[in-house]
Amino acid sequence: MKRNAIKTRLFAILSIGIVFGYVGILNFAGNRFFFRADLTENNVYTLSTPTKERLGEIDDIIRIDVFFSENLPPRYQRVRTRVMDMLYEFQRFSHGRIRVEQHDPTTSTDDLSLALALNVEEIRIEDVSARHLAKLHGYSGLAIRYGDRTETLNDISSTVHLERDILQRIINVTTEKLPQVGVVKTDTITPIPDEMVQRYQLQQPSGLTSQRYRNLYDILLETYRVKHLDLSRQSIPDDISTIVIPGGDEATLSSPEFLRELDAFFARGGNAMILAPRLDINLAAMGRQPHVTFKEYPFYALLESYGVSVGETVILDQYCDNIYADQGSVPFKYPYFPVITQDGLNKTHPITSSISGVILQWASPVFAHENAAKEDLRIDTLLFSSEKSFGNTPPIGLAPNQDWDRMFDQAERAGEAPFGPFPLAVSVEGVLPNRFADETAPPPEQENRLVVVGSDNFVTHDGMGLNNRIFIQNSVDWVSRRDDFIHIRSQNITDRRITRDGIPTNSALARRIRTVNIFLLPLIVWLIGIGIFLHRREIESNSLHNKKKSGGTHGE
Repeated sequence: MKRNAIKTRLFAILSIGIVFGYVGILNFAGNRFFFRADLTENNVYTLSTPTKERLGEIDDIIRIDVFFSENLPPRYQRVRTRVMDMLYEFQRFSHGRIRVEQHDPTTSTDDLSLALALNVEEIRIEDVSARHLAKLHGYSGLAIRYGDRTETLNDISSTVHLERDILQRIINVTTEKLPQVGVVKTDTITPIPDEMVQRYQLQQPSGLTSQRYRNLYDILLETYRVKHLDLSRQSIPDDISTIVIPGGDEATLSSPEFLRELDAFFARGGNAMILAPRLDINLAAMGRQPHVTFKEYPFYALLESYGVSVGETVILDQYCDNIYADQGSVPFKYPYFPVITQDGLNKTHPITSSISGVILQWASPVFAHENAAKEDLRIDTLLFSSEKSFGNTPPIGLAPNQDWDRMFDQAERAGEAPFGPFPLAVSVEGVLPNRFADETAPPPEQENRLVVVGSDNFVTHDGMGLNNRIFIQNSVDWVSRRDDFIHIRSQNITDRRITRDGIPTNSALARRIRTVNIFLLPLIVWLIGIGIFLHRREIESNSLHNKKKSGGTHGE
């Protein structure tokens, strides 16, 4: 008996030891070898390959201080869980060189002092989860420290693009010099000196490139150093390989010096995103009938020598955005603001493969010119208008409250204006010809890249949507040969619309499917719930009846 008891105890101890051994081995393997079964469509819970490669290149200690308050609503707690999960994954792929620490400034004065020192901002939110409105103060951000450099990410309320945002800040603090992009001044307005602006609290003229396209500057500053280039005063520096040319007035786009400087830049391998609207509109006169003309500047002839032709029409599209003519008025359908849907996006090109749509304003078609074939240039169309679009020519009325359906019917019956789809943006790859530069000069070390869009107002709109921002970022990244950032940015973008299944957007079938999703599916769930309720009530009734019957039988 005693021997059996001893054997039993030894066997139990041995079993426990084996279990602890397996746990230790699994824990060791888990720390050394990372594995995750990510079943999402775009692997949104897995770091992208470019991110892993960048993290593996880190050669010194980076500290990431995470500031989240416990008193924040549940949705912020879920965001915190995802943030910490991602940062620990960053830590693994950096071979431990990234150190992560959590802080709660609402419970610790030391953590509060650190948050203030690192410029992590307090957030104020309204919480209705407790059935009443409550205003909360807390923290939801992080700071990345490398030596004496610090980058912050404030008000983290979503995990969309979180990987890109954190990686970009790590690159910012670890890189001596961020890549530089030049924005070309395309106006002839003399700016007010900064001293006078500050002393007399003046505002710069709205027509200045830096003012009119301030949204463009803000977008570029997220990932680049941005340099304002006035080509009437300076040449494009040699350390700038990418420029953005937004619109332009007649004096600038007709200047021989301006065109020669651009041609010399491309001759040495430069790249550019070019916003080239053909329509010249006086927006200040929108209350009246504005004077509308098409630009006939030498700049457009230069683009043709590079294989791109911007048409002298403006596109109207039945798939369009709405605008408000006056404050507080009813929105109007405005066909001059075409909405580029999934059907109009080039899903094989890195720039547009991951976005779900773009909204342009007063756009002109952008075609491949015959010079493209002569110069062996590769041109891909990025954006198309819909089949229900046509090109309008002067006289052009831009007032929003027009009978647009009648205009489309007349254009279709007349048969004069060809209907779409029309190309509205293209990419160009290849060695651009030298129009002004020395033809005996050696060719550039790498091919040029251009993106040409037949609109510029979509960049100036204050309510510019996320997809427009991503389109601009992807375009500049592509011409700058930073395709890895496009890949990281696109990882969290998933389009769930029915158009992905080959059903045209806004078609009759699409509307029927949406109606089914909105009304029929909830009705089915409601009927199932009623059925389950009635079935359970019937079971309880039968059970009670059987108990009464059984009790009556025993009583007898």
